[in-house]
Amino acid sequence: MEITTDVFETKANCYAALDGRRIGRTYVERDPPGLGGILWDIAVQERYRRGGGASIMTYSIFRELFSMQERTFFGIRMMRLMKPTDRNVELQNVGIGVIGNRLGFTPESNLDKLLRPANITGMEVLPAKNNFPPSFKTVIRTFPLVLIAFILDQDTRRPVDDYNTYAKLLKDERVIFDWVARGLIVVGNGNYWLRRRGLDQFVNHLSADEYAAKVFRRRIRGA
Repeated sequence: MEITTDVFETKANCYAALDGRRIGRTYVERDPPGLGGILWDIAVQERYRRGGGASIMTYSIFRELFSMQERTFFGIRMMRLMKPTDRNVELQNVGIGVIGNRLGFTPESNLDKLLRPANITGMEVLPAKNNFPPSFKTVIRTFPLVLIAFILDQDTRRPVDDYNTYAKLLKDERVIFDWVARGLIVVGNGNYWLRRRGLDQFVNHLSADEYAAKVFRRRIRGA
């Protein structure tokens, strides 16, 4: 797989090609220019999905930005607003959600607050669709009104495709909230930020050695 990156003042792009044919892309905003790295779009042709291409592109573009930016911060923008009455609500952002989880990103929203029992008006399991796994649709009283989430296997950190697993969890919401806290349930329509508690996880994934890890850690802390 051939990986190429293009870095401009306000954006950065990464592309994956196989045998000279482009099979994937990743787009990042440098907002503010020279400091930020906000991943907002990643796509791989369907026949090549789940082959690691999305991860390789993400790691490549983040490492590239790390090498150029003396001070930096990172985020993932996946926010998509939905109405509880929308008929075509479905799971999205599975690949980017998995990658963010592995890299140590945490939700922008306070999920503990959003998922308080008094704030939930309904929860159901959506079946698998368009090669995406099943998901939870949770309707809440406060912004953003609808949360769509999927389960990660606690060993492989890959999406769980078994509908029965979702159905069983739905019977005990306490377990769902516990898995959210442990990072085993990923909200696919929310933004994510790299915060201090995920810093080591992020740096360890991107660093080739301990020296690079020290440099990256210093730059992301802004020291």
